[in-house]
Amino acid sequence: MDGGVATDSAARPTAALPPPSHYRPQLDGLRAVAVYLVVAYHAGVRTFSGGFIGVDVFFVLSGYLVTLLLLRDLRATDRIDFRRFYSRRIRRLLPAAFVALVVTAAVYTAIAAPADVSSALGGFRSAFLYVANWHFIRQSNDYFAANVNTNPVVHFWSLAVEEQFYLCWPILLSAVYVLARRAGDRQWDVVRLVIAAGFTASLLGALHLSTVNVSRAYYGTDTRAYELLAGALLAITPSVLDAARRRKRSAQALAPLNLALLIVIGTRVVHLGEIQRGVAATIATCGLIIALEVSGAGVVNRVLSAPSATYLGRVSYGTYLWHWPVIVIATQRFHPNSVSLFALTCLIGTALATLSFEVLEQRVRMSDALDRHRTAVIAIGLATSLVGGLVVVPAILHHDRSAAATSAPAPGGATAAGETRTPVPADLDLDAIRTDPYVGKCIGKAAGPCVVVSGRGPRVLLMGDSHAEMLIPAFAAIARTYSLTLAVAFSPNCPWQQGLVEAPAAASISLPRVCRGRQDAWYRHVVPEFDPSIVVLAHHAFDDPNAPSNVRLPDGTVVSSNRKALESTLRTLTSRSIDELRKPGRKILVIEPLPVAPGTFDPFTCLSKERFLDACRYVATARPTKLERYYRSIANGTDLYALDLDRLVCPYLPICDPIVHGVVVKIDPQHITAPYSQQLAKPIAALLVADGILPRS
Repeated sequence: MDGGVATDSAARPTAALPPPSHYRPQLDGLRAVAVYLVVAYHAGVRTFSGGFIGVDVFFVLSGYLVTLLLLRDLRATDRIDFRRFYSRRIRRLLPAAFVALVVTAAVYTAIAAPADVSSALGGFRSAFLYVANWHFIRQSNDYFAANVNTNPVVHFWSLAVEEQFYLCWPILLSAVYVLARRAGDRQWDVVRLVIAAGFTASLLGALHLSTVNVSRAYYGTDTRAYELLAGALLAITPSVLDAARRRKRSAQALAPLNLALLIVIGTRVVHLGEIQRGVAATIATCGLIIALEVSGAGVVNRVLSAPSATYLGRVSYGTYLWHWPVIVIATQRFHPNSVSLFALTCLIGTALATLSFEVLEQRVRMSDALDRHRTAVIAIGLATSLVGGLVVVPAILHHDRSAAATSAPAPGGATAAGETRTPVPADLDLDAIRTDPYVGKCIGKAAGPCVVVSGRGPRVLLMGDSHAEMLIPAFAAIARTYSLTLAVAFSPNCPWQQGLVEAPAAASISLPRVCRGRQDAWYRHVVPEFDPSIVVLAHHAFDDPNAPSNVRLPDGTVVSSNRKALESTLRTLTSRSIDELRKPGRKILVIEPLPVAPGTFDPFTCLSKERFLDACRYVATARPTKLERYYRSIANGTDLYALDLDRLVCPYLPICDPIVHGVVVKIDPQHITAPYSQQLAKPIAALLVADGILPRS
């Protein structure tokens, strides 16, 4: 293939094309603004809690500038030179990404716990293959997976979206351009109409999914395409810029306002969800691009075109590559405040980006020899990605658990202190423990009951947050034994008490809106439609001293769980929600929160790096919390029951072992593993039979 689509150049409507592209230093300056908004957000600077919109700015800019490049081909030869485009994209993006991924993998392997390293492997592999966004969509639906926010390559999701756009957009634009020839002089109008239709479909899909599955809406290529297509539509519609040029003074006045608006959208002053904030950022960015393109020597143009700003913009790709690994690695060893972390990340990330830009990127990008061998560059680039993702990174991240355990004494061996210590099993397969056959099956089905097991007996509904989700294997096994029909309704950080929402520091901005929408669906649709005979309710331990948390009340206020004022509110919401669930003949079972590990101690991670089991034990809260005592006080043994499973999780409470009866108990400080959940099926069933909730077999 010669890299283009041949047509009769004399017949093409050239008047509808924008003028040839040229270097725009002010847009490099805008890139610098965008990347440091992202750095501020990732560093945890509260003022810029919406700084993730820097990625939205990048998407719009990419759609705009890449489309201008493609239009340059169409203007000159009436075809797109695919080989030149793809080879230049590979030379521009792959070398820096390859080095960043390999170095990050090596450093992370050296400092992180083996369980965390193993959990990150999928992210590294998908980053090399430029499908990281879809990997993190799957992982964010899985509470058993490591927290995506601690993965050192989670930021590659946006690079994956851009690469997928770069792969598809030249082909799609060329195809639409050729098919639209039949419209004659209206050819470019047809092209714009098709792009506008794609923009609209993507935007509507993103807004819809934001109410069902924010992670899917945020990471999805299809739900992010509207931002790239917004830039493309702007590039392909020169009449917009022509109209703005006729009002140059207005454009000069609007440029600083647009820039200020964009920065404000990235702050906590604006109260919007991730997707809605992205829409606002897209509009502001399009307006700013128009103003920058036509305002000439305006003040914003001068600031963004300054040598320092443009250079920071030119190295912004490298800054983006390095900033998140710097943050993750720095916080593995230290706990700086957000402002210090931001400054440190800016310094180190920009320094590494500069080194990469000067020593590697520019040399590869500007090589005449590589430009003459475009097909070879494309082939080598694809091979490098495959080898990097499937061979190099797995080799770097490989951890031999058995080798680490060889120095451990045999079970029952005496230590120097004379005590008996049990080693962590050498054949412990932590990766296999992460797998749960039920996780993810009911994501996005919050508005209707999700049936997990179908039987001929009573109907059981398991409802609550991720602590209800972790009990699915246990109740699925019970349902199969007693021929029950089991349905689930759960959402992370979303308790079964109506109006109550958890408010962890790293929670999605959309969480309160999404959670309350799901709670409303549970009580208005799921429960009435499924009509369960038994409702099982489970949630996070709000008031456990080992895991203090913040909760958002129905009036929107966020209250710490150790505040006395919260107790009466929790009682009121609990009582109100249970009353709404009550129905003659229906039994309601409240599962008391399970014991949690103190602070940030993670017994699962501990198992991957310690030699002896006793190093991974922890002390849980032995006394019932005030909310648990309230559950017991209102349980009547007739239609409302409270079930305490603490001794099943920690047989020697308050001491909790990481492995009980040969099975790993916790997947993180709070949640039990799927295998241990399944192991709890028989003792839980025995308790339900003893209370008369299930019939004696």
